[in-house]
Amino acid sequence: MHNHYICRVIGTGFEEDEYRPSIADVLDDARAVGGWATDIPSNPLTGAPLKLWCLVAVESEQAIHDILQAQSDIVVISVDNAARRKVRNFLRSQGERNPPDTSQGVLERLHPLDGDGAIPQIANLRAGGG
Repeated sequence: MHNHYICRVIGTGFEEDEYRPSIADVLDDARAVGGWATDIPSNPLTGAPLKLWCLVAVESEQAIHDILQAQSDIVVISVDNAARRKVRNFLRSQGERNPPDTSQGVLERLHPLDGDGAIPQIANLRAGGG
């Protein structure tokens, strides 16, 4: 099963504590089978994340998705209205104005345009292995 989530970026940026999605630690603790991929845009000068949140694609069994959805700082991106409201509320809490509530919209908020001036596509963020 494949889902997209948004969560906080954690870590100090040092080798022993790299920047990563908070989901990574939950998946490690759960000994999750499957993979994940994330998109954490960074400042080219400092390497620090540009945003305090990120988008994560997770491929795993339903039990792992249930664990993720039970976390207070991890929000699944879904089509139902309650989930979309949670996405908007999470992004507002991270300082985003007029936040999107779809996977593609969240990705575009992270990267308004890629280096070629094209809009990035959610299909390119695939869970393969964290």
